[in-house]
Amino acid sequence: MQTDPPEQQNPKDHKKQTKSKRDNKDKVLPKWMENATLLGEELEPLEPWLDKYNFHPQIAENIRHLKFKTLFPVQSVIIPEILCTQAIGGDICVSAPTGSGKTLGYVIPIVQSLVNRVVTRLRALVLVPTKILVAQVHSVFLQMTRGTDLKVAALGNETLNKDKKVLMGNYKGDLVGGHSEVDILISTPGRFVDHLTGTPGFTLQHLMFLVVDEADRLLMASYQEWLSRALEAINSQREGQFITSEKNRSMFFDACNMRSNQEISNYPPLRKMLYSATLTQNPKKIANLKLVNPKFFTASAVGFKLSPNLKQYIVQCHQDEKPLFLYMLMSHFKAQQVLCFTSSVESAHRLCLLINILAEDLKSDLRAVEYSSNIPTKQLNRLMEDIKAGKVKFIVCSDVMTRGLDVIDVDLVINYEVPSYSRTYVHRVGRTARAGRPGTSITVAKFEEVGFFNRLISNLENNEQERYLFDFEYEIKPFVPAYKGALKKLDALISGEKHRQPNYTQNLRKGNTPLTTQVPRDQDIIMDALKHSADILLFGGGNYEPFVPPTTQPQ
Repeated sequence: MQTDPPEQQNPKDHKKQTKSKRDNKDKVLPKWMENATLLGEELEPLEPWLDKYNFHPQIAENIRHLKFKTLFPVQSVIIPEILCTQAIGGDICVSAPTGSGKTLGYVIPIVQSLVNRVVTRLRALVLVPTKILVAQVHSVFLQMTRGTDLKVAALGNETLNKDKKVLMGNYKGDLVGGHSEVDILISTPGRFVDHLTGTPGFTLQHLMFLVVDEADRLLMASYQEWLSRALEAINSQREGQFITSEKNRSMFFDACNMRSNQEISNYPPLRKMLYSATLTQNPKKIANLKLVNPKFFTASAVGFKLSPNLKQYIVQCHQDEKPLFLYMLMSHFKAQQVLCFTSSVESAHRLCLLINILAEDLKSDLRAVEYSSNIPTKQLNRLMEDIKAGKVKFIVCSDVMTRGLDVIDVDLVINYEVPSYSRTYVHRVGRTARAGRPGTSITVAKFEEVGFFNRLISNLENNEQERYLFDFEYEIKPFVPAYKGALKKLDALISGEKHRQPNYTQNLRKGNTPLTTQVPRDQDIIMDALKHSADILLFGGGNYEPFVPPTTQPQ
């Protein structure tokens, strides 16, 4: 019986199959991620939990001072896991929704582990993606170290030289084991690398905890330099080092709160801890961390999880109607605190200006403030204080700020632009419905984006969406003339900014654009748009710096 000859394979098809097999191999999760521990949803009473784990009296008092009665699962499970396995080590990876208490989940065990240290050494390094988040994590550590001898510092909000003074004091010379004025350090990756390479005496050889908060973002390609630099420094500073003399050995034992005559060939074991609402499951990125005996804890077995207290809506409209629909949403939620997310700094800037021009023309007291990397850090800090105090109600943010906003009382999150990735959606809407409180999100989508958006959120747990409807004839149509006029004023204002800075778009993305400008060729339009003063136009009120006069060049 004659058989058919074997089918000849196209070489290109063979390459495709080989690449497909390689890609599939790359997507295979390591065993420790497959065997994840699923965090529950039950809250645990605080007092019995504190008694069970025998916390230092001052730390227990600091925890009680926070005035919460229960613990979230990410706290009640992860904190004991870190403390009870400190002697044997092992790295920790946690994926849990925003607002679930992840920050305290590493702050408390770090402070408890270090509270009895004798000599100040840098033992805990916490890396976060933004300077605003640096300040917020720093604040939590200060609360937990109150009444102890532990020293905590934050880098990135001062000049490099001032940071060096905080880190090293008046250090001169070459002390055994390096030198540090702080026990716990919070920093952005960039500033950390600056000190690692440019600050004499700065060392990681005593480091016991390396925390990577918002780990999925810090493991992106643009951030990768810090990782290789940190691991190289830790390994090179510890490898092959012995402490042999009696004097030096005594110094080391004192620093580590140990007493022994045994020769030391290794410094304290390093534990890496990764935290994120959307922790990457890319094996290549995970492998770069060189984790040791890692354990994975997750709040969801089916992808990323949204808060069950989050009510989600979608608004469908045409592109040219979106600002009007947003304005109507502002009026509907006028008494509530609202975060509105855009996909870029430029979009946030333009949208904030447009909303305020429209509100001014309509004699409305609605105001929007811009919160983006376009605003200087000191003004962002003042603005954050006003947001937390409830003085500012409507904030327009760029996506870069989704990781740096920790505002408990946000009632509504608006996605003015549909995010490109499900993890971005998770971080945006995670700004509300935090810590067990209810919250609402509304996504403003063009009709042609609805299908993409539904696919985007299909892998999220608790992703049910409802339609949010407007009466177009009554709520939208009457405001169209005023909206068209506001667009003309906005174009003139943006043109003036471009006139003052030819590389406007590039500088805007870098945060180098002046906060306010005027347009020499059309003063009447701009003065009409700015008549309620530039600090209100951009910031919605408060004691902020006034706009730059047209004859004054920005510093």
